[in-house]
Amino acid sequence: MKKHVKFLGIMLALSTMIMLNSCNDDENNGTNGNTNGNTNGNKEVTANMTGKVNGKTFSWTGNARILGDVLELTANGETLTPRIMLSIPTDVEVKQSYSITLTGDYKAYYMNDESANATADDGTITITEYDKTKKTIKGTFNFSTPETLYTPAYSITEGNFNYVYEILF
Repeated sequence: MKKHVKFLGIMLALSTMIMLNSCNDDENNGTNGNTNGNTNGNKEVTANMTGKVNGKTFSWTGNARILGDVLELTANGETLTPRIMLSIPTDVEVKQSYSITLTGDYKAYYMNDESANATADDGTITITEYDKTKKTIKGTFNFSTPETLYTPAYSITEGNFNYVYEILF
């Protein structure tokens, strides 16, 4: 009897997973019509960050979160690398441009396919929209990283970001 109950439980779980997986969630897939041609399997997803890395176009999804007084914006390709992360203070102002430097408050990182992290030494982040009530931020960016023993130089240009962020602490 226990074998039959266990078997029925497994079959019920499998059929539930199959049913939920096959449901069409086009009504509210979180994209608000802004998919930038990105797909994840058959489901379209919003690209939070777009631009060019060494002239090659990218359109990636990611997340944004506030940790203390820093807003971190991340996005990556199909796997965890390549990845871009922007780190900015939460007190930024709309229509302002900020310089990215190695030692300043505005930082940018590029992680290549080999998981080597390159830190930007030059660049700009411009905030075009920032709504603390709706927890949204939009802007543009560009930056370059120097060649190191572990990474080649990278040039990230024509960058755009558009996020809804969460506050962790």
